[in-house]
Amino acid sequence: MKWSLNAKITAGFALAVAILAASEFISYRTTDQLIQTSRQLTHTQQVLESLENILVTMDDGETGQRGYLLTGDESYLEPYEAAKARLSSALKNLAELTADDSERPRGLETLTRMIARKQKELASTIVLRKTNKTQEALRM
Repeated sequence: MKWSLNAKITAGFALAVAILAASEFISYRTTDQLIQTSRQLTHTQQVLESLENILVTMDDGETGQRGYLLTGDESYLEPYEAAKARLSSALKNLAELTADDSERPRGLETLTRMIARKQKELASTIVLRKTNKTQEALRM
């Protein structure tokens, strides 16, 4: 079968349109994947910032507690009290950020338990120091 010039032009045009459509589809999929990856990266950064905020908050509380234990000066308890107040909102923020994560319940429960244990230890040593049991508080 012999192709006419019109048929050849039509077939060439159809092939060019098909190639353009395929490249557009590939471009769209690649862009969509890039956007999804960017969203995931942003979310991961937010979770890491939230965890860092919790760590800094715990460190502030421990620093205040340690200053009070060593000096007996109650002004050192200000960072400890401020950290206690900030901690629940920091944990709530982390829970919201990780709500869609299947590993969240186990990891968040473990973190919350560890924080509660540390807060109990800090509070216990402060009570010991306030009741003039400084050596026991320092040993703890």
